[in-house]
Amino acid sequence: RPDYVWSYEVGAKKRMFDGRVQMDGSIYRIDWKDIQSGFTLPTCNVPTSANLGEARSDGFDLAVNAVVADGLTLGLNVGYTNARYTTATTGAGGKVVRSTGEPLGVAPWTVAFSAQYDFVVLDQDAYARLDYQYASHNDKALDLASAATDPTIPRMPESTNLDLRAGVKLKGFDLAIFGTNLTNDHPQYGRYRDN
Repeated sequence: RPDYVWSYEVGAKKRMFDGRVQMDGSIYRIDWKDIQSGFTLPTCNVPTSANLGEARSDGFDLAVNAVVADGLTLGLNVGYTNARYTTATTGAGGKVVRSTGEPLGVAPWTVAFSAQYDFVVLDQDAYARLDYQYASHNDKALDLASAATDPTIPRMPESTNLDLRAGVKLKGFDLAIFGTNLTNDHPQYGRYRDN
């Protein structure tokens, strides 16, 4: 069967100080029912899928952008998500496959910071920009009661990313030099064991 989602959100947007500061925030709840899950049947090694359980995500996000000086704009986004299964899934013989409260593969905390300085060079609009992102690690202990948990595979790690860009706008073109992932971060987002 198809899965389905009910989503509830309350938020607000606000401009202050003659529009130099903008704030945007919300809190939300998402209920996910009849989750489609893929697995392999153990007796015949045939891949299949079924509707297994329910999950819920609660959280908030807040974004602030501010012009702090002529040409300098700073931005900060912060988000928190508590995403977890709200029902247990059992397999053959009553073995627990996934426990109630087991988190989904979502970073609990995310933070993004940006800074952009706009200026003029030889009568042309130019800019320098910095973008930084952070995603936290979920510290919840592995669900060792679950037959599907591999104790050698940890939860998704924290990650960081730093990008820099500088450019000049010439007659509708944006000529830029940039560097991405300057922290040279290489987190292992996913891992599994194959027979």
